[in-house]
Amino acid sequence: MKRTIWITLGLMLLAGVALAATAGMSNFSGLDVKPKAYQTNSMVVRNDSGTAQMTMTKAGAVTWAGAQTMSSTLGVTGALTLTGAADLNSTADVAGNFSVNTNKFTVTAASGNTAVAGTLDSTGDFAVNTNKATIAAATGDTAIAGTLDSAGDFSVATNKFTVAAATGNTQVAGTFGSTGNATFTTDVIFTAQSVVDAANTACSTTCGSATCIFGFDAGVPALVDCSGATADHCFCIGTP
Repeated sequence: MKRTIWITLGLMLLAGVALAATAGMSNFSGLDVKPKAYQTNSMVVRNDSGTAQMTMTKAGAVTWAGAQTMSSTLGVTGALTLTGAADLNSTADVAGNFSVNTNKFTVTAASGNTAVAGTLDSTGDFAVNTNKATIAAATGDTAIAGTLDSAGDFSVATNKFTVAAATGNTQVAGTFGSTGNATFTTDVIFTAQSVVDAANTACSTTCGSATCIFGFDAGVPALVDCSGATADHCFCIGTP
């Protein structure tokens, strides 16, 4: 029975080779159908030089020596192993988990969770949920719609604005401006400060090259802003 099947397969393959020859593929001129006596139990198609071009084993495994072109769908029910590069010119739809080199890049099919073990480099804009967190590729401008929580130190341009994570100490290298009230629950300490008699002159003028913090009107008594002309004393940072 097995011999009959193999002879039938051989005749079918031979007919295919004959058709290929009429279509201009005469280089497939050799057909080697090995009978049961051979342990390999395989069929081999050879070219004019005797080189095997296709081998089909008894188990149904097929080995091709050259490039193959298929004009219809290829269905594979088992594992597909590629030893060379895979070039896909259309959409790849993967229903199961996807991975590169075991765990260097993984996508979980059920959730879409993606893990990248190496560097992720994007040349285009980056966005999370449309506009919840965005980074513009051209400028690096970053916008965060929600809360930004940093467990480490925070800095802008190295030392222009810094916040120490362990203490919350904040340093501002430039001018600090507030459009609302500033409330301090502990002492406010100014370094290199000086108190200058204003003689009812605006502290912005009295402090000169120093930075005016506020003025004090002893007659009220009350604090006044730097532009007020009723200050008796001005509190300045630096040397007036």
